[in-house]
Amino acid sequence: MRVKKKIGISLAIVVLLLLTKTLWYDGFSIKRDDTGFIWVGFTGLDALLDGDSTSKVEWNWKEYPQYALEGKDGEYLFFSQTDSVYKVVGVRDSERIYQRTYTHFPVLQIYTHHTPYSFQIRESNPCQIPATTYQTTGKILAISDIEGSFTKLYPFLRNHGVMNDSLQWTFQNNHLVLLGDYFDRGNNVTACLWLIYKLESEAKRAGGGVHFILGNHEQMNLAGSVNYVSPRYLALAQALKIPYKELYSAQSELGKWLRTKNTIEKINGYLFCHGGLNPQILSYKISLEVINSRIRTTLGMSQEETRFSKSPIDAFLAGQKGPLWYRGYFQGYKEAYTQATQLQIDSLLGYYQAEKIIVGHTIVPAIQPLYQNKVLGIDVLRSNPTGQNPPSALLIENQHFYAVDEQGRKFSVQ
Repeated sequence: MRVKKKIGISLAIVVLLLLTKTLWYDGFSIKRDDTGFIWVGFTGLDALLDGDSTSKVEWNWKEYPQYALEGKDGEYLFFSQTDSVYKVVGVRDSERIYQRTYTHFPVLQIYTHHTPYSFQIRESNPCQIPATTYQTTGKILAISDIEGSFTKLYPFLRNHGVMNDSLQWTFQNNHLVLLGDYFDRGNNVTACLWLIYKLESEAKRAGGGVHFILGNHEQMNLAGSVNYVSPRYLALAQALKIPYKELYSAQSELGKWLRTKNTIEKINGYLFCHGGLNPQILSYKISLEVINSRIRTTLGMSQEETRFSKSPIDAFLAGQKGPLWYRGYFQGYKEAYTQATQLQIDSLLGYYQAEKIIVGHTIVPAIQPLYQNKVLGIDVLRSNPTGQNPPSALLIENQHFYAVDEQGRKFSVQ
């Protein structure tokens, strides 16, 4: 009995020491999930003991963390319907914010962070709700989960003939599918979005198409969730004294454009969706068009708001089991989803009269067919320097499927 008691005391001491180390040395913070607001936090004694004279030991109590502007950013465009004025906001090299106003759609100068590229937006995108179903004789290039990295997006577009050195569309009558999650983590979210916005108009004039498909990170950012947002964007919102979500509000050009986008599209009989279709969706008996329109109505709402929505369909579609978040095609992912069966995949494709479904969102080791060649996951991790990553985008050409890499090479998908 005494031995058990000693063991219990020893374990308690170890736990107490670990807790003390975590709380007092490493620090801690309790945050409001969707805003970054800190209820209570402590930077930890490590900030004092690491030998950095600029480090400070601080307590945080009911406050927002402070962020610093970092390099050029923007430009952002806002429109006021009350006085018909366009307002441009950007950040200069000196990390000073500038603002200009116009009575017409202005020419925007778009900067990239730590890359040599810049470009202009010279015309307004109509921002119309796109169709859901398409037929094309051209090629289809699908790229997912760029997450704000211009240096990852650029080589795919340039080396596969989508655009030239001047960042102008050269993909003729072919189609580019951006399969969600272009927000978060990276420092060039704004530049990536503006480039896609510009290419979309240019592609339409050339008889091709750009299809920007919403992912869960688009949903999160439009709702104001900052859990994965680069601090440079939070710094801009703080400097402007606005909530972060207003950078992409319905009164902003990018926000207006994003709110027209689809969650799922069918091109040549192939379904393109960021997360995937949960077999449970068949119980609602809804069309692809309804999926898209219902999710558009929830954009800007938090997960909590959609979860307690009066509409069961909206709660399902915008939630963790819906097409923005679903991961059930991949065995045992975080043990949160029951893996779909072959019969369920066949039923889904039969109901929506499709041949395959192509998804991003869930990281896979390589692009390879699943479920008897009826599902393709294309979110291959790009953790190496540009040009050294495995093939991580999909090219469909003459009904043949290829995994393609940043250097412009293609490999048959078996």
